[in-house]
Amino acid sequence: MHDMNSGYDGYSMSKRAFEAYGNGEKPYSKWKKSDILEMLEEHDTSVKYDFLKKLPLSVLKKLYIKYSSYHHTGKYCKSTDFYEFVFNDYSKEEILEMIELYKKPKEKKEIQYYYAYIDFYVWGRNKYGGKSVSTDSGIGIVVGQWLYYNGGKNKMNINANKVIDYKLYPTYKEFVNYHKNFVGRTKYFNEILKKLNLK
Repeated sequence: MHDMNSGYDGYSMSKRAFEAYGNGEKPYSKWKKSDILEMLEEHDTSVKYDFLKKLPLSVLKKLYIKYSSYHHTGKYCKSTDFYEFVFNDYSKEEILEMIELYKKPKEKKEIQYYYAYIDFYVWGRNKYGGKSVSTDSGIGIVVGQWLYYNGGKNKMNINANKVIDYKLYPTYKEFVNYHKNFVGRTKYFNEILKKLNLK
């Protein structure tokens, strides 16, 4: 029967993997920033060392850590890729270009908003100085718990005590289907959406 550990250094890795470590090779995840900077100190670089020290580990790896070989590691002889330091005398401009290239595009978080119709109380005082209560209604864009109106300059909490009732619609088409007297108010809503950077 074949002894799968015949070429192994104990149970941790193959003898060739052990030799690879001795030659400065190791799995990608094992490379630390201090390892790469230590290697760079041994070379004359076109850019200042202080600049290189400020680069994040992910960038340093992309620039200087390259695939070299694979070896068997672990008790079950798993194949593991090894990487080595490869010096390239990049200029500062080249490094900055690569940083831009490697940047992950930020995912734009989609914000849910609704077209809204709202009824609310208006508290005031009558001509005799007493309290008065009337009702009013309005339209706007709701994001979260806030109704934005007047071009997005003002807002009202839809959970406030003054709010009698409100109705939300995911599209303008659905909104005007129930509130036909507001047909042709797309400009009003678009002004609010632009103010909120939603359009």
